[in-house]
Amino acid sequence: MKLGLLVNSQNSLEIISNLKFKASKLFEVSKFVQLAIEEINSFNKIKEKKIKEFGEEKTINNKPVFEVKPENKEQFFAEMEELLNQDIELEVPEISLEAFEDIEMSPKEFLSLKWLIKED
Repeated sequence: MKLGLLVNSQNSLEIISNLKFKASKLFEVSKFVQLAIEEINSFNKIKEKKIKEFGEEKTINNKPVFEVKPENKEQFFAEMEELLNQDIELEVPEISLEAFEDIEMSPKEFLSLKWLIKED
């Protein structure tokens, strides 16, 4: 799977962590969510490092913030796109649509998880 798919599902992965499963499926899904979070955290660390590399520190609301310099944005976004297109090894569990019956979510959240929902 592509890292970008996982990163784009970051907020919706919390929904999965709140679903109820039988023990065997729970173990599989919990393991997946844990590894997915680790992958996302690794991506965010690299992104933060690259923002500092291509950026400059500014003060916003009395807090230091790094921002990519305009002249470096093209290279920064090219590197981020390359990173997001990386293939990662992650055992993705199939989650049935029924698991989401009692969960309220927006269409945007649902679409970001559609890649792991098994439709019968």
